[in-house]
Amino acid sequence: MMLLIAATAVWTAYYTGRESIERDTVAIESMHGLAPELHIRNQQEYACLQIDRMDDVREYQCYLPPGHEYNLHLQWSQEFKLNDNSWYPEASVTLAAGKHQILMNEMPDKLVVSVDGAEVIDVPRKMPKSRSTGSTGVGYGFQSQWYPMDQSLTLLRLRESDNGTISDEGPGIALWIEPKK
Repeated sequence: MMLLIAATAVWTAYYTGRESIERDTVAIESMHGLAPELHIRNQQEYACLQIDRMDDVREYQCYLPPGHEYNLHLQWSQEFKLNDNSWYPEASVTLAAGKHQILMNEMPDKLVVSVDGAEVIDVPRKMPKSRSTGSTGVGYGFQSQWYPMDQSLTLLRLRESDNGTISDEGPGIALWIEPKK
């Protein structure tokens, strides 16, 4: 009798566990489309994806086409127009072609840019972090965006304001990539 009870208990546990695993596997497979993933549609154009995060870190996954070296530029203190690409890099780092993870951490007193897990730019903020911001660049989303090689890859143009009004011209932060000249 004890053997029959033990066998029934083992079989019941196995059956319910197997059913639960199959159900969970189907649910997980259906969620794969929701996970952000960088897709490259053309080896000769930029591909970029901004990952939505719940902190002050901006995360970008970028693909840079072969045949060039690239400069990742940061401008953080000079005046510039939000909708104009005439920026002047205040800090730069060279990137090789290929896939890269780029993080920009906006701390109250400094900006830190990391590439593939290594800090490459660490600069003091010229303006205190503001709650009033306006920005353009690679948008958040679950889909990659593609850009032709004949222009810079603008990751971020961020305008900050102390008075709550965002103007087209003034101090801010710009982060962009362009082929090395």
